[in-house]
Formats: sequence, structure tokens, C-alpha cells
Amino acid sequence: MIDRLASIALIVAALVFSVTLIHGEFFSAATRTDLYQPKYIEEWSSALGASVNSASPDAPVQIMAFVDYQCPACAVADSVIRQLRRAYPTEVAVHYLHYPLPAHPQARVAALAVECAMEFQRFDEMAHILYSGQEWFGVKRWDEYADDAGIADIAQFNVCMAEAGHIARIEAGLRWGETFAVLGTPTLVINGWMFFGGLTYEQLDTLVSAVRSEELRSDLSPEDVSAIVGHSFRGPTSAM
Repeated sequence: MIDRLASIALIVAALVFSVTLIHGEFFSAATRTDLYQPKYIEEWSSALGASVNSASPDAPVQIMAFVDYQCPACAVADSVIRQLRRAYPTEVAVHYLHYPLPAHPQARVAALAVECAMEFQRFDEMAHILYSGQEWFGVKRWDEYADDAGIADIAQFNVCMAEAGHIARIEAGLRWGETFAVLGTPTLVINGWMFFGGLTYEQLDTLVSAVRSEELRSDLSPEDVSAIVGHSFRGPTSAM
């Protein structure tokens, strides 16, 4: 009797799983394009206060980058964004927000290391060192990364790491990411328009020009913005 009930339970479970899988596949196919298309965030500027760095709020092009320092795609995006910053030192401001993903076990402590480096005005250096040394996370000590980033007072850096006083800003980045329905990292918000996944330098340069010419506006459709970028956003091809 027990075996029969167990068999019936397994059959029911299999049917439920099959129906769920079929529904999930149809739902995914129907909504994937909508999920990953650019979308405009009305309250985007409210999140600027959660950024780890102090970028100019007066630059005509405002970029918010939701990043995870253990994310390989973020490392690629970082090099592209740095190139854009060099090309437009006064016209482009990039604000970095923490969005450590659950799949990356070292991402939160890496974010804390960036926060502690900011106390020594070594944010850019630490971010670059972390992205360059992702393969050593969990093996290399965080104060070794700090030394590589040029932080002179390693003892004080270690105190900052132990006290974990900057957790609030990491949590703030996560909350804003959830509010904006960030799907992964890297995610960029450019003058209110959110793009999931990394963009090429050419695409970012096109968007900068679109902001400067006032072609990129809040009243555009996602399809219009995709046409400006010259890319069809269909899924997570580069974010991790």
C-alpha cells in the first residue's frame, strides 16, 4: 500500500514538474525580450547617494554601474568604462553601486575591500586590482590586494575590514538594484535608461553622443533606444 502511494506521489510530482517546465519555457520565450530590453527608471537619480565613489553630479552624462567584483563580465565592462572615462573626463560621470551576487561567495567581502580602499582614496586602484586578480579570491589575502593597490596603512585597512562599518552602503546598492529590478551584473543606468549586460565602447560612445544631442530622452520606447545603440537586447549574453 505504501509503495503504491509512493508511486502515485511520484507520478503526480512528475506531472506537476512537466507542466511547470512547459509553462516556464513558454513564459521565458514570451518575456525574455521584454526582460532584457532597455527600460527607463524614473527615480534613477535617487540612487546616486548609494555609490561608493564621488563622481560629479553635474556632468551631462550620468552612468550608474551595478557591479560585482567577482563577476568576470564586470571586469570586462570595467576596462570599457575606464576607456570611456578617459575619453570624456568632464562630460561623463560614473557612479559605482555594489550588487554582489549570491552565486559569488567572495563578492561581498570584495565590495567591503573596495569600501575600505575608498577611505584611502584608492577606489579606482583597488577596483582594478580586484578585477585583475579575481582568480585568486579566497586564496590571496585582502590586505595583499590593498598593498597592490598602493594603500600605505595596511594595519588601518585591516581594521576597516574587521569592523565592516561600510556594510550599510553595500546593502543600499542591493536594495536599489532590487528596486530597479536589476537582473545581474554588470547593469548600467545611463541618464535613466537601464541596460542589462556589458556594452561595447562603441555602444557607450553612441549613447554619450545621444545624450549630448538630446536624442536619448525619457519618452522613447525600448525599441527606439535599442535602435540608437544598434543592438537587440534578447538575453544575458555577457552578464554573470
